[in-house]
Amino acid sequence: MHPAYIEGRLGVAITALLTLVALQLTSASSLPEVDYLLMTDKVYLLSYAFIIATMMQVARVSQLVHDRKYDDVHRSDSRAMGVFVATLLAGCVLVYGTTF
Repeated sequence: MHPAYIEGRLGVAITALLTLVALQLTSASSLPEVDYLLMTDKVYLLSYAFIIATMMQVARVSQLVHDRKYDDVHRSDSRAMGVFVATLLAGCVLVYGTTF
C-alpha cells in the first residue's frame, strides 16, 4: 500500500483488532473456565501483539510521510516486514512448544 494512504493502513489494523476481539469473545464463550492459558489464548495474545506492532509501524510511517521522507518510509516498511515475519514465526514456534 502506498505510504500516503495512512487512513487505509490504519483502517486495516483497526478492523483486524475488532475482528480479533469478536473472535476471542465468541470462542471463549464455548470453552470451559480453567486457571491456565489455553493454546487459543496464546494465539490471541500473539495476534494482539502483532496488531499493536503494526499500528505502531503505521504511526511511524505517518510521521515519516508528514516529514516527506519517502525513502525512509520504504526502508522502514521493508525492515518492519522482515521483523514481523520473523517474530510471528518465532511466536508460533513458542506457542506450539509451550502447549504440548
